[in-house]
Amino acid sequence: MRGYPDVLFRLIQGMVCCVCILGSPQIAQCDDISLLGRWERGPCFDVKVAGNLAYYGAASSLQIVDISKPGEPIHVGDILLPSVIQGIDIVGSLAYIADSAFGLQIVDITQPSAPTIIGSAPAGTQAKAVTVSGGLAFVVESLVDLRIFDVSDPTDPHEIGHFDQNAFAQDVAIRDHYAFVSTWDGVFILDIADPTSPTLVALIPEGPYYGFEGVTLRGRYAYLAAEGTGMEIYDISDPTSPQWVSLYNAYGQPLEVDLIDNIAIVACRGSGLRAVDISDPSHPIEVSRFDAPYGTYGIECVNDLIYVAAFTRGMRIVDGSNPMKLKEISFCFSGSYGTDLVVQNDLAYIAESYSGLRVMDVSDPTDPTPIGLYRTDDDYVQNIAIQDHFVYLGSSQGMRIIDISNPAVPEEVALYGIPGSGDLAIAGDYAFLTVYDKGFLTLDISTPESPTIHNLLPENDPYAVAVAGPYAYYAGNGGFQVVDYTIEGIPEILGSYPMYKATDIGVAGGIVFLTGVVAEYGYVLMSFDVSDPYNPQPIDLLELDGGPVTTFGLTDEYVYTGDYYGDLRAYDISDPAQLKFAAIYTRPGYHTRCIAAQDDMIYTGGIWIFRNEMISSSTSGPAVTSLMALRSSPNPFARSTAISYRLGSPAFVRLGIYDASGRLVRLLKNGAWEGAESHTVTWNGCNAQGSDAGAGVYFYQLETGSQKETRRMILLK
Repeated sequence: MRGYPDVLFRLIQGMVCCVCILGSPQIAQCDDISLLGRWERGPCFDVKVAGNLAYYGAASSLQIVDISKPGEPIHVGDILLPSVIQGIDIVGSLAYIADSAFGLQIVDITQPSAPTIIGSAPAGTQAKAVTVSGGLAFVVESLVDLRIFDVSDPTDPHEIGHFDQNAFAQDVAIRDHYAFVSTWDGVFILDIADPTSPTLVALIPEGPYYGFEGVTLRGRYAYLAAEGTGMEIYDISDPTSPQWVSLYNAYGQPLEVDLIDNIAIVACRGSGLRAVDISDPSHPIEVSRFDAPYGTYGIECVNDLIYVAAFTRGMRIVDGSNPMKLKEISFCFSGSYGTDLVVQNDLAYIAESYSGLRVMDVSDPTDPTPIGLYRTDDDYVQNIAIQDHFVYLGSSQGMRIIDISNPAVPEEVALYGIPGSGDLAIAGDYAFLTVYDKGFLTLDISTPESPTIHNLLPENDPYAVAVAGPYAYYAGNGGFQVVDYTIEGIPEILGSYPMYKATDIGVAGGIVFLTGVVAEYGYVLMSFDVSDPYNPQPIDLLELDGGPVTTFGLTDEYVYTGDYYGDLRAYDISDPAQLKFAAIYTRPGYHTRCIAAQDDMIYTGGIWIFRNEMISSSTSGPAVTSLMALRSSPNPFARSTAISYRLGSPAFVRLGIYDASGRLVRLLKNGAWEGAESHTVTWNGCNAQGSDAGAGVYFYQLETGSQKETRRMILLK
């Protein structure tokens, strides 16, 4: 299935569907689609430092690291928040979070290794930044420029005032009884002496190209990140009458400014850091640059060190003691956003854009666990397919082939270099790729370590591909085509269907389903009869809500789509002649457009795991809960692991370890009579003969007279 980059974080609308009830700080609930579990890492948008600890966002996960040795940061703790972390402020033992779709979240960090959410206040639109001063939290949102919360009781924050100009607010800074709110329409300077009724006293107008992003106050000056021009400096000695002082031109979309003595550090979204001498604020002079093409979204300068929120490259620590030569000394990985995923044998394989391939154990959908990561830092990974023990990744550099015999340690075996690879599908000895500006490419992968070209169908703007039988179904600008791929050289186009644009395509039950754009409708879901490959016939068309739809997950009964607003939608396709909307799960998060589905289970990149409650029972999907609470820890493990379980009544117990082929490796319990209580047994990684079993994937199976449960574990050596 097709996945698209999402470099600019999209605006998440504050929509609540009639089938979903939004409860903060919990994720939205839906009667027909249930959230079972989630694990999430991803882009870093902000970082703050307090003492020897740094706090940064990794998508919806707040990460806490010990920076007492800045060159060797150590992970201390983390906590998963409802949605993407946009802004952070630290006051005492509390972290205040601007949580994009869920407003203000207050986290107790008294024990950094075990942070807990103690209070929250819902968002009206997308929360962008937060600053706390005098027992008040000032939160800026995309469409409600400033909301003021009383946080004197952090367990019960409540709004007491707001200022609303629909100006797309980005940041806020407080000086005495004034709030400086940067927006795309300029900087609003508000008198907040009465926080219940903030009053506009001055406006710094937006620049000639774009408005303002970050705002920093120091002494008598305000330093403004102007996205279209650079850094603007204003004299705010009299906040009611700010005076322009100077402009430092910086291209690359400046987002934030912070200071080290007389050096302003300007963070640019597309080009890294700029060090600017502001000894004379009327004549700022650039003294050095630190290139960071991965993007810089937020910075915090403390004791000559620059802590950088570096989007998909995590949190970077840069030495700023010599402004003439900024130098990175360490970094903390945050992960990236999912662009595609497949699920097989209780493992989810996620194409994670700028990070690479991530492997998650989803055998217990309530507790997805990361077990492996293959990094592709300089390559954008966009799509994924799997066959046998190989994962195929479509990336900006070509198609990567990864051996996943040991999913905890994925290993690349080949790279077929062809820039612009996108969607892909695998069938037998062939891999099917979309290649930007070239077309639809078929590779012979009968020997995965050395793929060779089979044929190429030229196409200027290919989007997606699906395969069934001897036919490949290609989607792109102009519609979709049915192709006999068995022909070498230039394959034969058998039939086609014209439309403005087809964005994704799949086959279920012999029916082709696609999403795309039809001029008179906008984005649509369509079904096609392809029994005659020379003459594909449309069966039904359903207009889609929620903005652009670029990918979907498919089962025999449902199509699942995500959109730019963060919603997950289900469409009933059990009758291809009567496509119909079935349910919506509002605001599942940042990774909604990366979807896989099996039976009644739905997976979105990140990873979020849902159950379709409209399907009466799962025939082969994983159980939601373990009746015997069977689990192992640690998992993966290197020396030994503890297998625990709980019996509801006394029973004879058999507990065995099996390898990936199903062969019994060792019996840990064989007919033992055990009581109705919790039990634990340790496996030391040895077989029945006492020899090392060897690294790899194993299964442990617990049997009683009436129950049987199996779980996966990974042994590392």
